[in-house]
Amino acid sequence: MAIVPRVGDLSVALARLGYDSPADAARHLEAVALGVEGTLRVAKACASAPDPDLAVSQVCRWIAMSGRVPNEAGLRRLAAVLGLSTSLGAFVARHPETADMLTDARHLTKGRSARSLFDEAQRVVAETDDPNRALRFWKRRELLRIACRDLAGGVSVEDVGRELASLAEAAVRAALSSLIADRPAPHGARFAVIGMGKLGGEELNYASDIDVIFVAAGEDKQTIPWATQIGEGLIQRLAATTEDGQAFRVDTTLRPEGKDGALVRSLGAYRAYYERWARPWEFQALLKARPIAGDESLGVEFIDLVRPFVYPERLSPRLSPDAVREIRDLKARAERAIAARGLVNREVKRGPGGLRDIEFAVQLLQLVHGRRDEALRTANTLEGLHALAHRAYVGDQDAAELTEAYRFLRKVEHRLQLAQERQTHTVPEDDRGRRRLARAMGFTETPERTSLEAFDEAWRDQMRIVRRIHEKLFYRPLLERFAQAPALAPDAAQERLNALGFRSPGRALKFLGDLTAGLSRRAQLMRVLLPVMLDWMSEAPDPDLAVSSFRDVALRVGGNPAALGALRDSPPVVELLCRVLGTSKLLGEYLLHVPEFVAELADPHTLAKRSREQYIHEAAEYVEWRGDPEARDVAIRRLKRRAVLRLACRDLAGGASVEEVGRELGSLAEGAVRAALDSLFEENPPPQGARFTVIGMGKLGGEELNYASDIDVIFVADGRHKATIPWATEIAEGLIQRLAATTEEGQAFRVDTTLRPEGKNGALVRSMDAYRAYYERWARPWEFQALLKARPIAGDESLGDEFTELIRPYLFRTELPQESLREIRGIKARIERERLGPREDPKTQIKVGAGGLIDVEFTIQLLQLMHGHIDPRLRNAHGTIPALAAATEIGLLDLEKGRWMVDAYRFLNRVRNALYLIKGRPTDSLPSDAQEQDLLARALQYPSPGARNAFIEEYRRTTRRARQVCEDVFYGGRLGRSSATR
Repeated sequence: MAIVPRVGDLSVALARLGYDSPADAARHLEAVALGVEGTLRVAKACASAPDPDLAVSQVCRWIAMSGRVPNEAGLRRLAAVLGLSTSLGAFVARHPETADMLTDARHLTKGRSARSLFDEAQRVVAETDDPNRALRFWKRRELLRIACRDLAGGVSVEDVGRELASLAEAAVRAALSSLIADRPAPHGARFAVIGMGKLGGEELNYASDIDVIFVAAGEDKQTIPWATQIGEGLIQRLAATTEDGQAFRVDTTLRPEGKDGALVRSLGAYRAYYERWARPWEFQALLKARPIAGDESLGVEFIDLVRPFVYPERLSPRLSPDAVREIRDLKARAERAIAARGLVNREVKRGPGGLRDIEFAVQLLQLVHGRRDEALRTANTLEGLHALAHRAYVGDQDAAELTEAYRFLRKVEHRLQLAQERQTHTVPEDDRGRRRLARAMGFTETPERTSLEAFDEAWRDQMRIVRRIHEKLFYRPLLERFAQAPALAPDAAQERLNALGFRSPGRALKFLGDLTAGLSRRAQLMRVLLPVMLDWMSEAPDPDLAVSSFRDVALRVGGNPAALGALRDSPPVVELLCRVLGTSKLLGEYLLHVPEFVAELADPHTLAKRSREQYIHEAAEYVEWRGDPEARDVAIRRLKRRAVLRLACRDLAGGASVEEVGRELGSLAEGAVRAALDSLFEENPPPQGARFTVIGMGKLGGEELNYASDIDVIFVADGRHKATIPWATEIAEGLIQRLAATTEEGQAFRVDTTLRPEGKNGALVRSMDAYRAYYERWARPWEFQALLKARPIAGDESLGDEFTELIRPYLFRTELPQESLREIRGIKARIERERLGPREDPKTQIKVGAGGLIDVEFTIQLLQLMHGHIDPRLRNAHGTIPALAAATEIGLLDLEKGRWMVDAYRFLNRVRNALYLIKGRPTDSLPSDAQEQDLLARALQYPSPGARNAFIEEYRRTTRRARQVCEDVFYGGRLGRSSATR
């Protein structure tokens, strides 16, 4: 007989696991008598569910009925679904065998196509005397599978919506096929089902109605009566209720005249209605029309029929300002209805900032611009949004934020509807309901905040973002943008430049004249663009620089059709150029070298995030096909310039965090080193058996480079051939030359090798044995500190791994001697003395000043050296921010101090990067001039007026906190103990 924990003891354990009603949960577990181990396994699996109490009751009921306990992964999947959905729990209770859809991973590896679903649905209907009951059972079983894949994670919202739509489409096709088999069509009659709404857009919810309209064709007078019987039979077959509920609720009110109109019409009848009577919102609804069942050719004919009504050649009368206003009024009425019900702050669909905000904005822009741009003609919301962004009708940042918000809100809607399979869009008012929703969304408890708090914050943030962008797109479409800008009349131009904040309006006016003079295509385009551009230029950190640099770039672009097309058709490109050119003279100079980059900016992939592998591949492509060393040197410099231009544009546009900038610059450097090294190996092959590797150190090793960073490296060689070290030294010297030499194309990277043993006086390349001997006998503590970030970046991978294994024992000894601690503190003090000029204020020195980067780096590196031997999280953290996170997680830094140090590191690196882009040269001192400080603050996107004061205040607060932590931990001896030592 299985031993079951006593209910009282079990209740205590369940309470600790987060159960709201541990006593009830204990009784459920006791009833299935699984023994101690089995009971705890079920309890823990259910504790991870959205609602542990619901999960344990439904899982235990299933175990009692089936007599089985799944493996751990299957049990967690079962708990995830049954711990959210009471309706699917009831279905599993009626049909225990269907739980295999949750517990057997073979059902969950990938989604199913519409075709495979239809084939199965058709077979299910054909093989039974009760097709209604069979279809509902099949639908619920498939819904169980889809829900499990969804809740298990790794499946996108788009895939879920698409598969739910495929499920509905399969059910419609199977039901229609059986109906037509029972009631054959009159001679020549054809019938088609057109999916509308979310079904047409392949973005269905779990409890959606399916919106359809019916079309028939045929010369026989019985065609329409027969088709009407088929339409009515289809609705009945899908919507009738059995013990397993309905297959699908069918909504046909999007047909002409709604509920009062004929259920089925011919193509001619549809044409007559749309020509004379249809309202703008009906054409909006037809954006999502898609044939889903019945006669395929008839479905295509219907789409061809309605396309000219949805996308007319001319803007009026169908899309006149009155029509646009009517669509806006329809949206406003829906919002007022939600407000009247008191649901403004809880409705994820129709409330302000909800899904309808995204859908209506996308659909209005599709209606306005899709007339001439066929790329916008898609039924799917996200595909439409991505097309609008790709064609520059919506800014990339807005599109990215709307995409993220759409996925988040649609996921919320999915979770809400899964709970009871009801068509609801309202977030629960009570905390327990919202907590269940939060957990179903993947939010977890942390020391900083509860899952409920994290969800509420994320939800509100997404709703605010959506509303802001919706109001920009829906009420001020891109179509009206240029028309709203005041004309650039010569007599009023200088006055307007004054009003916009240009310091030298006369000079700016001359530059504008250079752009608009003449009859060239460029001049004509500039006359259209500049009235709008002036507003964007005025918002740049340095408007005068924006005008002069844009003039230079536009003149360099000349009549290039692709570049002019980008400026004409992609206002986001022009807006970004105004900001970039009004921030950084350096980037303006880069653009003069690669004017074709202007056209490339119109492609959203140009500024997309790039992985390490992409940078390595790009660098190899740049270099490998060039034959001579000089051409390869040029290629590496051009690669660097283009990549920095790309990354800096994304950075200044607010699309890259400081970590992303550091990581991508590190990947760029790694790619350049690898490409240069490969070419050197080709030019100077190794002796037999010789191996060579490059170890990234410092910011390169930690993947946290700044724009102005050197790349710190050391070189390792290995091989028995006596020529190995001489050959490797030639390779290393060639690599430094190839990267660091200054040519007409500039410099790729400054290379610093002084972190090698004995610094500048030491051998440039050493063998593994030589490194081992040095670290064993001669290395100082600061050298081990420098090795914390060591990472193989190029050359022989196995040798790089061997070097990593070699140094690890030296870094993480059992205990850091007091003598080493004193020496590290002394090194820091010496660095600060040597690098801080006699007239420099330590409070404005970004790197070695009080609370600067050195304070943060030395503090965390000391903690790594002292405690890395105890906890692998510290040993494995190569970068500063990951190391700070590990130290905080372990307990060496409390949460507040850990956050202060991370904030300081991010903030100071952002400032350092901005200063380099502004000045075009490395600098670690804040400018003393107020005007330069204001420019820096605006480049960092502090809002004007008051940008300078806000920046200075944040700088002082951030560095003061970092210095406090440094003094407490690095100097004050509060070096802490990790949780592993307690």
